[in-house]
Amino acid sequence: MMMFIWATERFRLKLLSFECRTEGTKLIELDRTEIFTRLHFRPVIRIARGDENKEVVEARTRRALEAAQKYSLVANSVKSEIIVEPEILVVD
Repeated sequence: MMMFIWATERFRLKLLSFECRTEGTKLIELDRTEIFTRLHFRPVIRIARGDENKEVVEARTRRALEAAQKYSLVANSVKSEIIVEPEILVVD
């Protein structure tokens, strides 16, 4: 989330709210150790439209989300599959 806040500032977006639900699939090994094999994030992102076209703001928000994932130390350290399905709400 911190990387996404950084990315919204960098992309000059006005973030109104960010909520995220996450589901994980784990594998239990024979020695009883557990690892996540897949993490599925479903963020709900509210962004102010300002003076710009709604589609332009939504596209910039998607790019900000991609940048946040690309530069995230945590995301780059996790070995499991990461799926992000955002719901982006651009409001007036």
